[in-house]
Amino acid sequence: MAAEYDDLPEAVKVEVTAFADDNITWLSQVLSLLDPSRPVEAVNQHASAIYAAVGGAQLTARGRGSISMYDSIVEAYRLNGLIPTK
Repeated sequence: MAAEYDDLPEAVKVEVTAFADDNITWLSQVLSLLDPSRPVEAVNQHASAIYAAVGGAQLTARGRGSISMYDSIVEAYRLNGLIPTK
């Protein structure tokens, strides 16, 4: 829904934003557990990057009609360090 954000009713925009915020907060908490000494801002930026990257993988795979493409993209994120494997 974020891709059509400008066309959404205000109530839906609020929910879409809350969904993203909740997921980024959760990702930040998980990333903080992996490295508690890491600065909060760096953790939050990493969480936002993961959230955006996974959303991009979803859009790309959907546009190609290929779940396996999604899996390949996410695996590439893991292999290149965007998504931790710990």
